[in-house]
Amino acid sequence: MTGKRVLTTGYPSLDHIARVERLGPPGETRIVEQPWQAATPGGCAANVAVALARLGTRAAACFAVGDDASSARYLEGLQRDGVDVGEVTIRAGESMPQAYLFLDEHDTELYFDPGAMRDWPGPETLDLTDTARVVVTVGPVAATIAIIEHAEKHGIPIALQLKRDLTAFEPDRLRAMLAHCDLLFANREEIGFLLEAVGVRHTSQILSLGPRWIVETRGSEGAVLHHEAGELEVPVVPAQKTVDPTGAGDAFTAGVVFGLMAGAAPVVAARIGAVLASFVVEGWGCQQTLPGREELGERYREVFGAEKEARWLGEEAM
Repeated sequence: MTGKRVLTTGYPSLDHIARVERLGPPGETRIVEQPWQAATPGGCAANVAVALARLGTRAAACFAVGDDASSARYLEGLQRDGVDVGEVTIRAGESMPQAYLFLDEHDTELYFDPGAMRDWPGPETLDLTDTARVVVTVGPVAATIAIIEHAEKHGIPIALQLKRDLTAFEPDRLRAMLAHCDLLFANREEIGFLLEAVGVRHTSQILSLGPRWIVETRGSEGAVLHHEAGELEVPVVPAQKTVDPTGAGDAFTAGVVFGLMAGAAPVVAARIGAVLASFVVEGWGCQQTLPGREELGERYREVFGAEKEARWLGEEAM
């Protein structure tokens, strides 16, 4: 891996995923059709970092874990994938964050124990001298603001991956976050949440608050890139099979960042994101089926062809 690194931040987690007959209202018993297997590594920040590292991009993670055995195994897994964990805080007496996800055919229900990330104020020190971009995902609001301020001070571009989470993205803080990011990722529902939170009516108006590009994912309808010059559509890339959709959005983010780091045009970077997301849904958990660059390139060529602007298909350094 060569070139400057991408630093990701947000909640890490061990994911316990179960498929249920259907999600329903409180008080109703639902049947588990596919029970939890062994917990799988997850968390948006880690998912993006692992995806980037497997594609040959230098990646580092910044969040907090505990000093328990689960935290140690989690960090060992990141290191095996080539992720730099030097900016990770280990909090004595705290535990590894845990996520409990229930899936049906149409939706997901999530319960989260923040563990060591509960009330984490962010790193005491943060070395960004060798960092090309910071990717901010859902996490404690105080830590998020602190890391954004660090990046802003060093003039480092920020990609913000939105979640409809009022504890992580407080409405009165969102304008400040947007002002510091050049790239925003959100799905259709999250765009609606953002419009209401910042008091504007149209997605195009968000661009005036800071981001140069908004990448709006629309599930089976693909994605739309919003820019002051207009909109660009990106089709969904079909998976060979659908096992578990968890982590597909993080893979999409990682693919776009990877493409931009490789010098691809934004629309090509978004296509890369769509291809990368198609791999994730083919396995259980967020990281199991993330590909290397060769596999990614093969599927990209199958879907989009070897376009002359897709320089990332070559072997040049990142």
